Amino acid sequence: VEAIEKAGELDNTLFVFTSDHGDCLGDHGLVYKFSSHYDAVARVPLVFAGPGVSTIGERDQLVELIDLGPTLLDLAGLGPLDGASGISIRPLLEGEDTELHETVFSEHGPRIMARTREWKLIFYPGEPYGELYNLTRDPDELRNLYDNPESESARRNMVERTLHWMGTTRQESL
Repeated sequence: VEAIEKAGELDNTLFVFTSDHGDCLGDHGLVYKFSSHYDAVARVPLVFAGPGVSTIGERDQLVELIDLGPTLLDLAGLGPLDGASGISIRPLLEGEDTELHETVFSEHGPRIMARTREWKLIFYPGEPYGELYNLTRDPDELRNLYDNPESESARRNMVERTLHWMGTTRQESL
């Protein structure tokens, strides 16, 4: 930052801090990073500072790292790349209080995570099992409700969202 400031480019520089994943650090009895889609691994910081960023402080929004490219292009005054996935989160950086994603997705190996504010599904394609957590009642993801009859509607809804996402982003999977 000091070198950028000395060069007189501080007002023309956008700083972005993020990570590709977190670590369990003992959560759920796990100490590695790629073993799960628990929030300890899947929720990572995404911090912007610089021109075009007016929001100060923490925002709890559902965004995906695939949104980073479109956001950087948008902040640079460029249009999106043809065929690229993700959306610009510029409205959030400019202070708008809007939900850009109702559901976010992540995948590792065959597992796919779908997450809304209330629910998280960890989907194992082709398998009769999965994981479903009510994040409102169980933010630490300790009670798997996948086979709970009372959660059947939520499970069906989250599986439908996941299959739709797979069908629109992973054509070779079908």
